[in-house]
Amino acid sequence: MTAIAQVLDDKLKQWRPATARKVKRQVSQIIALADQEMSVAKPVRRPKHSHSQLSGRELGGLAERMIQTNNPAEKRSLKARIVRGFYGE
Repeated sequence: MTAIAQVLDDKLKQWRPATARKVKRQVSQIIALADQEMSVAKPVRRPKHSHSQLSGRELGGLAERMIQTNNPAEKRSLKARIVRGFYGE
């Protein structure tokens, strides 16, 4: 048990029942919010060539390739991939 968990456990035993219930409810809400943040923050793994939005890093790599190429057909193709990747089409 961590130090903060131990302190909380000790305090819950000392406080009046109404105060302890209120603190338990608030701590439960904090835990639920932290769990929500973790579920949102998890990286999304998607197969290559999927039709979902691309990450900033992926879009940046495509843009860099588009800038570097001298082939007009490749530029058009990369531009189309960037647009599809940006909008998730």
